[in-house]
Parts: sequence; structure tokens; C-alpha cells
Amino acid sequence: MRSRRRTPGSLIGAAPAGIGLRAPGSGSRRRQTLPPLAAGGGSGNFGDELLDFMYAGKKLRKWYGQEGQVLPRDGREGGPGSEEPEEEEEEEAAVREYVAVLDADSSPMAEQVVLQLILNRTKIRALVKDAAAAKAGFGPYIEAVQGDSGDRAAVARLLRGAKAAVCCGKLGALLPAAAATRLPHAVLLSSAGAPQQGFALFASSEQQALADPAREQQLRASGLPFTIVQVGSLAGVPGGTSSLALTAGAQPQGQVSREDAAKALAEAAERDAATGPLVLQLSSAGQGQPPEDWQAAFAELLQGAPTSG
Repeated sequence: MRSRRRTPGSLIGAAPAGIGLRAPGSGSRRRQTLPPLAAGGGSGNFGDELLDFMYAGKKLRKWYGQEGQVLPRDGREGGPGSEEPEEEEEEEAAVREYVAVLDADSSPMAEQVVLQLILNRTKIRALVKDAAAAKAGFGPYIEAVQGDSGDRAAVARLLRGAKAAVCCGKLGALLPAAAATRLPHAVLLSSAGAPQQGFALFASSEQQALADPAREQQLRASGLPFTIVQVGSLAGVPGGTSSLALTAGAQPQGQVSREDAAKALAEAAERDAATGPLVLQLSSAGQGQPPEDWQAAFAELLQGAPTSG
């Protein structure tokens, strides 16, 4: 009986001479005898090469994390399951119906934004630290995602299926998660550049975050479509009773109620960010009413015309 021989570069031993492979699908026990090793040849026979292809290929796919992958045939890009991830990505990109709000139970402004979105009958997904408490507080009007803005996995879950995200505090993991999920629109509340009022040492964590210019700089440099709503300061007074001045290219100044600022953020989340990035300044302008058509006001600002309503 001829001993086994190992062909150069083979990962398994060669089949003994005279031993063939059973014909696939054959119901008989007849075996096909493989051609003998060429006299004086240094390469393996056909059976060696076939076994090497079948077993070495399987091992290599296992080593490289592709076990079970259907190899391309007939010039096609992949096997029957190769198109599923692409279909899932296309479905995810097509279904964008939520507005995501970060830190909805730890930021007073974010909580106001959620309330305004509820009034607008918008589908809301809120990032909260206590999902049970948030569901009890907001009822069936939100989908709660437990976590905080620094948790990239939680933020990624928040943004899945979102058409816009509203941030009223620290950016946290928003920008990398937004890039990974291809977020169409990021809306940021900011007071960076506004005149400082009172003692900054005693400012709340929310006020400190809003005044941080790095938030705006990072969002502008991210490449994401965005809207930045700049305010001078936020006042804890009822909203909806003042005319609002909307400008672009000016320094944020003056006061605006939290309720009016939240309304502006909720309306900005519905803006078509594909028309271009928008940075606007929002302030109260005396007695009157807020804009009746916010989207028209945003469009005018993009054309360079200040508006008030």
C-alpha cells in the first residue's frame, strides 16, 4: 500500500493512491479511480487538489470569520443570503420617522422639547436614564431608550430610524453614533457667544454645556446636516405670548422663554436639512405671537432674510 504524501502548500494529507472519490449523487458503490501521480512529478494529483480546495477553503473561511459564507458562482456577487444586509440597510434608510431627544429626563430644556413634540404629534424616541419613570411621566407618547449621552451603544439605538436628533446638553457620543447611523439631521441648542450674565461659577450644568463653543465647532466639522438654534439666555416664563425674532449671522442676545425655545427646536427638527445647514439666533421681540409657519421662516433665513413673528 502506498504511503500518504503531502503536496507542497497542502493543509491536509493526500488520499492514498488508487483510492477514488465516490461520484456525487450516485446510488451505486462504484468508485472512480483517480489518475495516479505522474511519474517524477512534484505536484499532487487531481484528488489532492480537490481535497485541498474543499477542506482548506473551509478552514480559511473559518479562520477569517467567514464560515458558512456562500462563495460566488457564475459571476454573481454572492450567494442567496448575501443581499439581506443590504436590504436591511436600505429599509433602515427608508424608514425615518422618529425625532430623537437626548437626555430627556435630565435636561429641563430637553423635557420641554419632548412636550412640544408631543403637541406636534411627532413620533418621539427619548434617551433617558430611567425608562420606567419616563414612560410613567410621558405616557405612550414616547419610546424610551435607557442610557445617557455618553453611552455610544445607547445613542446608536436612539438614532436608529430617527430623521432628526435634538441635543440640549453635552454632545457625548452623538456625533460618532450619528455618523454610524447616517443621521439626516442634528439640531443643537446653544448659547455660545452670548454675553455672560451673572456668575458663571454658579451656572447649572445645562447652562455650562449650552455656553460651550466646542459643541458648535464639533458639529460644524462633523459633516452632518445640522441646525443650530442660538439663544442669549433662557427665561422660565410662559411661552406663546411673545413675538419672536429669528436672525442669521448675528450675535445671540436677549431672552427667550424655555417654552418658545423648545417650540423652535421641535419645529427645526422637521426642517429639510438637505436644503443646507442653518444657524439662527432666537430672541423675544415684545408682545405678539410666534411664527405661524416655522418652515417658511427657516426658508427665509436660508435666503438671508431676518424674520419675526
